Amino acid sequence: MRFDAWEYALKSTCGHFHAQPNRGSKSVAGHFAKSTLLGIEYADFACDIVSINRTKIDVLRDDWQHLYLLVQISGQSCLEQGDSRDILNPGGVYLLDSTQASSFTFSENKAHVLSLHLPRNLMMAESSSPLMIGRVIPDSVPAVRRVTSYLSGAMRSPSSSSIIDTYQLLDLTRNIFSTEDRSKLLRATLSNRESRFRFVVRVIEENLTSESLSIGFLAKRANISKRQLERDFNAYDLSIAQLVRRKRLNLARELLIIKKRKGERARIIDVALLCGFRDISNFNRSFRAAYDQTPREFFQTFIV
Repeated sequence: MRFDAWEYALKSTCGHFHAQPNRGSKSVAGHFAKSTLLGIEYADFACDIVSINRTKIDVLRDDWQHLYLLVQISGQSCLEQGDSRDILNPGGVYLLDSTQASSFTFSENKAHVLSLHLPRNLMMAESSSPLMIGRVIPDSVPAVRRVTSYLSGAMRSPSSSSIIDTYQLLDLTRNIFSTEDRSKLLRATLSNRESRFRFVVRVIEENLTSESLSIGFLAKRANISKRQLERDFNAYDLSIAQLVRRKRLNLARELLIIKKRKGERARIIDVALLCGFRDISNFNRSFRAAYDQTPREFFQTFIV
C-alpha cells in the first residue's frame, strides 16, 4: 500500500495524526480499514512505519473528541502521552485521549492494531470513578481478555456483535480503566491555576449529566472558594457555564451519531434530558448556534 494512501486513510478516519515512513520508503507493508461496531467507528490497521504523531496544534484542528481504545494484535507499540511512556504488547489495551498530544513508535516488526473510537464525553460522563487514561492494561487482566476476544470476534463476524450492546461495551471499557485513587488529582489542585483548571474540567466531564453540577459543587470538590474558581476560569477567557454547555452539546452530538449508525430512532427530548438540558427550546437553540443545525437536522443529514 502506498504510504500517502495509508496516511490519508489514517487522517480521514482518526483525525489529525501524522505518520513517518521508513527512510526512503514510499510504501507501507500493511493495511488500513475502517468500519463501525455498535454505532462506534473503529480502525483496523497494520504498518511497518517508524511512528505516528499528534501535536498540540493537531489537537486544536480536530472538532471531534475521542478516547481511542487501542488493542495490540501483533508487534509492539511504544506510546507516549503527557508525562507517561508505555509499551503496548500483543493482547494489551491502552486508552488514548484525543485532546492531548501523543506519539506512537513501532518496533522493527510490523505492528497490527485495532483502534475503537469511543465517544469521549459519553465515556467520561458515565464513569463512576476516574479513568486511567494513557495507561497500558495487560492481557493478564481477565476483563481485558474478555473485551479483546469480543472485539476480535465481532470485527471478523459483525453478526456476533448482537451479544452485547453499545453501553455494555462502554461499561466494560470503563471497568478496565477505572481507579478509585484520586490522590494525585487532588494534590494537583493545590499547586497552581493551570492544574486546578485541569482538575475542575475533569470533574465537570465526570458529572456532566448530574443535576448537582454547579459552581458550588465544583468549588467544594476542588477545595477552593467559588470566587477563586471563577477567577481560574476567567484567566482562560471562559466561564463554567460556557464549558458545561459546550460539553453537553458534544455529548448530545455523540449520542445522535451512535443512534444514526445503529439505525435507531432519535427522540430529541430524550437526548436533551439525558445530556442535562431541562428546556428543549434552549437545547435546540444552543445546538443550532454550535453546529448550524438543529438536533433533528443534524441527525437526518449525518452520513454514516
